[in-house]
Amino acid sequence: MVDQLTALKELDKAVVGGKCSKFEPLFEFAFYPIREQMTDAYTASDAFFGSLDASKKLHDAVLPRWDIQVGTYDDELFEASVAASLKVETYDGVATTMACAWLLAIIRAKIAEMEGK
Repeated sequence: MVDQLTALKELDKAVVGGKCSKFEPLFEFAFYPIREQMTDAYTASDAFFGSLDASKKLHDAVLPRWDIQVGTYDDELFEASVAASLKVETYDGVATTMACAWLLAIIRAKIAEMEGK
């Protein structure tokens, strides 16, 4: 089994590369500690495939009380930034869907948190 930090880093690469399947094991390894909090059918993989509901559910489960800011670029990309309340430092994701950009921001925030940054 892969440790959670390694899984998060590998998942970041897979999401950026667009190389995830619906049942990608990295989703489970990256977010297994909060599995009990995600009681309905939404998972991180649903966020990858475009579900904003899944992105919000994941955000609420792993980054409670964190802020989210979203935006768009001229080239039809979306950006999502997450930050702990009243903090300046943000963790960002850019992707072709808002849900996937949000997922990347969540992954990057969790990586930083686990690395003590």
